[in-house]
Amino acid sequence: MRAVVAAVVFSDLSIRPTERRMVGRVVERYTGESLDEAGVENLLRTARARWGDPLARLGRLAAVLHPRAKRQIVGAAYLVCTADREMHPEESRLLVRIGEALDMAPREVRAAIEEAKGGAPVR
Repeated sequence: MRAVVAAVVFSDLSIRPTERRMVGRVVERYTGESLDEAGVENLLRTARARWGDPLARLGRLAAVLHPRAKRQIVGAAYLVCTADREMHPEESRLLVRIGEALDMAPREVRAAIEEAKGGAPVR
């Protein structure tokens, strides 16, 4: 989850303050762990070095991840993508690639996004 969130933040090559704040909220929403500003900065700084290519990692995990976990990952990615109230083309493409890496059908990705939009906790 953390690696995917970091990948989404960097996908449009600019990191806005709203995206940084959303990272903390998303991590808390989906993991229960609270991240302060320093924790968010540390996550973003170390994500690539620690986890490598998040899409490749998701591809390796897809077969063993529960469908709910897959929905949570897509939902978290969507929330970070839209934190700045814009969906950049790079972010849209990344959401599609995340769904593909997780072996999710397009309708499953759309459903996960709709669930995230609704604000209901994905459990």
